[in-house]
Amino acid sequence: MTSHLKRPKTAIPFAFTEHGVLMLSSVIRSETAIQVNINIMRGFVAIRKMIAANPIAKNRQI
Repeated sequence: MTSHLKRPKTAIPFAFTEHGVLMLSSVIRSETAIQVNINIMRGFVAIRKMIAANPIAKNRQI
């Protein structure tokens, strides 16, 4: 999530970062939550691989 110091007080975070999902999985202990977090992490890995495979994205700075 974005830092509360960097966003307006009325703004709600729309997404977790990969690091945020990892931290969340260390707090939530249910089997369902663990499986969901594993799948989310796999999604982040797939996106990272897709970006790495795209030659246009490699040369672009975001």
